[in-house]
Amino acid sequence: KPFVELILGVNGAGKTTSIAKLAYLYKNQNQKVILGACDTFRAGAIEQLKLWAQKVDVDIVLTAQGHDPSAVAFDTISKAKAKDFDRVIIDTAGRLQNQKNLAHELEKIVRISNKALEGAPHRKILVLDGTQGNAGILQAKAFNELVKLDGVI
Repeated sequence: KPFVELILGVNGAGKTTSIAKLAYLYKNQNQKVILGACDTFRAGAIEQLKLWAQKVDVDIVLTAQGHDPSAVAFDTISKAKAKDFDRVIIDTAGRLQNQKNLAHELEKIVRISNKALEGAPHRKILVLDGTQGNAGILQAKAFNELVKLDGVI
């Protein structure tokens, strides 16, 4: 405990909305949920996730844009352990599978999450836009090579 989920995908695929839906689902199952705003790259991403956290009434750990996302992941997991949360959902910056610096950042988030809690993240979910067709398959393959995906939304 807690169970840590990492949500990833390209820009505009619906990661933030999917996170809100997952948080709402878990909360309705009487689980204590906290979100980690690790998309410190996109302007407005932190504010968008904060609004969803308020709407769904779950906790959130956030920082300023440009901050190290792996530090936010570590802080979120640490708070979840200390405050007895059941679920951690970590948002990540939208990225194309061929952006090397963002790929390394994603690997670092996974590595640091595991330092915060052994075995974390326990589930890595790729959010895809269903209208992408074959591009979605290529995205899934590339992300799977990076972090070994556990599921797709």
